[in-house]
Amino acid sequence: MFGRFKPARERRTDERRPYPQYMQFKNDITGELVGDLADISRDGFRLEGMQPPRLNADFRFRVDTPPGINGPSRLVFIAQSRWLRQHPLDPRVYVSGFQILSMEPGEKRAFEQIYAQCETVKAGRDTMPDYLWKD
Repeated sequence: MFGRFKPARERRTDERRPYPQYMQFKNDITGELVGDLADISRDGFRLEGMQPPRLNADFRFRVDTPPGINGPSRLVFIAQSRWLRQHPLDPRVYVSGFQILSMEPGEKRAFEQIYAQCETVKAGRDTMPDYLWKD
């Protein structure tokens, strides 16, 4: 269905940062887990999950904010799935990219704090899968 991983042309305008903690992104309407946060940029994020999300579909996400973030304890926002691939090492896992479409101002500030907490991706590690590189 997806074939071997081939890096796509980078379209992101902001850098992508790996997320060092466990954070679940759930469908706010159904409560079902869509995926776990793999990395984050100012206007989107990458999830890894067991079910492939529909491509180009809008999702209403619910995310509990991690400790140390000022603002709401939970973020609820709309994001659209932009791409989907099978995980290069585990074909049972799907990797998907989302672009944020709509977020309330207080939630946007909290999301920016989450982004700011992450380490900047090192040069040469800006394409999936970034966990294959070794220091």
